[in-house]
Parts: sequence; structure tokens; C-alpha cells
Amino acid sequence: MAERRLRTVALAVTMVVLVATGGSAVAAASSAATTAENPTEPAFVVDLQPDGDATVTLVVVYDLADDSDQQAFNALRDDPSEITSEFEQRLSQIAARTATETGREMSVSGVEAGFETVDERGVIRVSAQWQQLADVSGDQLTLSEPFASEFQPDRLFVVNSPEGYELTETSHAPAEGTDGSAQWSSGATLSGFSTTFTADGSASTDESLPTPLATLLALGLLTAVGYAGRQRLRQR
Repeated sequence: MAERRLRTVALAVTMVVLVATGGSAVAAASSAATTAENPTEPAFVVDLQPDGDATVTLVVVYDLADDSDQQAFNALRDDPSEITSEFEQRLSQIAARTATETGREMSVSGVEAGFETVDERGVIRVSAQWQQLADVSGDQLTLSEPFASEFQPDRLFVVNSPEGYELTETSHAPAEGTDGSAQWSSGATLSGFSTTFTADGSASTDESLPTPLATLLALGLLTAVGYAGRQRLRQR
């Protein structure tokens, strides 16, 4: 029971991310329970852009009916720098390794955290801009690494295409999807992951290639903000 009350917030991705002492766990949602545009359940969301850049967002949820969770949520809301700095550091490390594998220049910037309360739950969205995350070839946009290398999300994994694109090919059938969005459930095995969206008539970009490098994504971010959450609560 004590271990269960150890608050784990993470990146599914890929990516479990924060650990704060004493909180009760909020289970990852099924794909049906979360909208691709603005999820309020645990999720990792990739919003692709026509040039291969992407906004990546980790959604972390606290149960505000639990005192420990509420204290942790309030502490992080009062000082979000611990979340954002750790998130930026881990993503930058992953981006650097992925860039070496793919030959594409990558960088991470614009990290920020948003907070809201929904039905007695505290929702944190930590987001960043990831340059050249996807491969661009003609009118096609392909997302592969770092998710292709033994990635198993611990929460909903959502990939949204730019406006005017549709899903045309995927290595793993999504649990739910539309022409421009695909969702994979928590626990899905995505080794060798690759998803391609094709423009229906308007897209411009550069060319590049996919890559391998992955478990670090999940484990790295897991350690990342987790450390920040623990340190913050120990000071209270």
C-alpha cells in the first residue's frame, strides 16, 4: 500500500515523468476517454508540423481528493521551473542522440508548463518544441524514432498530423484514430514504430531520415521530472 501511494507521474512515450512523495496514483486513461486535441487524462501527445517540427506534450494528472497529491500539485504549480528544466534537459539529450542517428539537426526549445483543475483532478501539461522530430519526404511526414526502439507507452500515446494531412501508413494499428490523428493505448508494444501522414494537397518541407534510440526516452524522462518532484516536496 505504501508503494502504491508513491506518486508516479511519467512520460509514456513514452514517458513517465514526475515522482512526488505520498500521492495516490491516477491510472492512465483508455483512448476512448481522452480527446486528441486537449487530453485531461495521462497522455503523451505529439503534434506534428509540415516542416517536421513538433510540439510534444506530457500530460500528468493528480488526484486532488488526496491530500498528498494536492500538496504536490500545488507545489509544482507554485514553482514549475523544476518540471520544465528537467523536461528540457531530458528531451535535449534524447534529441541529440536521435539527431546523431538520423543525420537531422534537432533541438528542443520553448518548454513550458500549464496547470488546470478538472473534476477534482490537477492536470499538468508540460510541452516543448522539438525541431525536425519527423522525417519529411515530398508530401509525406513520417514519425519513427525515438519511438521505434522498444517504446512501450505507460499512458495514452497520441500523434496528431498538421492540418491538411491524413494518416496513410502505420506500422502498428492504432487503438483509435481519424484521418489526421492516431492513438495507441497504455501498454502497447511499439517496437519498430513508424507512422506516415500524407498531405492532401498543401505541404512543403525538407528531406531527412528516421532513426533508432528509444528506451532512454521512457527511462530518461522518468528519472527526469521525478527527481524534481521529490526534491520539491522534501523542502516543504
